[in-house]
Amino acid sequence: MKIYSVYHGNQIRKGISLKKKGDELIYLSFDRVARSKTYLSIHYPDIINSTVSLPNLINEETRNLLTKNKLSNLLQPEKDYTFVFFPKEKISETETLFEVYAFPVDIYQQLTSEYGQIDFLTVDIFSLIPFSLGGKTFHFYSDKEKILISVYEDMVPLYTRAVSIPESTSEEQYINYLYENFSVTYSFVSQNKRINVDNIIISGLAFDNEEFINLVYDQVRKPIVNLIPMVKGLNPQQFNEFIVEIGTTLLNETFDFLPLDIKKERFFSGVIKQLSFFLILLTAAILFIDFIKFSKVQEVNQQVSVLKQQIENKLHKIHSIFKPEEINYYRKYFSLLNKSLNSFPDNIMLQISDLLFLLDEKKFEINKGANSVVISIVSTQNFNSIAEMENFKYRLNLLISQLKGFKINKSIQEDLQNFRLYINLTLEKGLKNEVQ
Repeated sequence: MKIYSVYHGNQIRKGISLKKKGDELIYLSFDRVARSKTYLSIHYPDIINSTVSLPNLINEETRNLLTKNKLSNLLQPEKDYTFVFFPKEKISETETLFEVYAFPVDIYQQLTSEYGQIDFLTVDIFSLIPFSLGGKTFHFYSDKEKILISVYEDMVPLYTRAVSIPESTSEEQYINYLYENFSVTYSFVSQNKRINVDNIIISGLAFDNEEFINLVYDQVRKPIVNLIPMVKGLNPQQFNEFIVEIGTTLLNETFDFLPLDIKKERFFSGVIKQLSFFLILLTAAILFIDFIKFSKVQEVNQQVSVLKQQIENKLHKIHSIFKPEEINYYRKYFSLLNKSLNSFPDNIMLQISDLLFLLDEKKFEINKGANSVVISIVSTQNFNSIAEMENFKYRLNLLISQLKGFKINKSIQEDLQNFRLYINLTLEKGLKNEVQ
């Protein structure tokens, strides 16, 4: 696979084209090459990071809704966000604690106007994570406009920090600024976060400065690692310069901030392409039948005759079980059932079918007036945890919000002690055309 990996910073824009074969990377060009996927890493120090507990066995849409609600005090209400999740610990049989990062969707939309289709989107602090020596790694990177710090283990971030370097910083101040950020962050990680760092990696411009390396070593008293170039065709200096872009190509989909609807669209597009290829093969196979010997065609006809006889035998058994008058009764029953469905305009029962499947109704009434149909539902739902209750309420609200043309009255009483919900719903829909 060919990848054009781009870094999008405050001022810096640079990219590199690589060929990825498994875990092997081969340099192609510093420009974009034909038929390459676009992987983009952005400098975004304002990324929101927190922890949330979420129920297990929920789909991505529900997980995003729950996360947005739990992070409402950190997120801007008028904005939409895309999330990445890293499991931290199992709280119970039904809940897991996640480390969550939130990224605004409108920034993704701005990037597409500049780069066109983006196949993978992440933040630069994650691009350092693929470079690991085993154990807990403290990776410090710097260039002219930023400092990146990622602490990680087994491709899971433990702590991250991104700092933009002020434009007013002089060359004399640069080393002190780097060391101050290294010292404060390393002390915080070791003492406050209680992370026992096993390895220290320095990359970017910082590694070329002997004074900075000496200051770091005097503080940590641990070996400082210089990464060995792992891209065929790049020398050590080029590898160090493009380490963020190279790291981006090595990240898996866990680190991808592409919005969920875009991921689904790309997935189904891929499925359609595979189906198209399959249909081409199927068409070729059908055309190839013309070359099959006549004896094969006879064999197929014989198999069809056998299947036909088996079907006739099944029908005979059915008639032996049900008397003719019983068959007529069930035919009439289903006919009446169909007419009862058609008695409601716009197939109202079909419109609320998902809601009926969700609710364990204790009482269900339909009243048809001169101008409207009123459906009343009383339901009691039992759960094993508050997380399950919250998940159910979001699913219920989502289904209700999708009902069009209904006047809805909803009452939900919560029994948190017994994990129970008491639900009363009234759905009213006007009759446009009365069916006779």
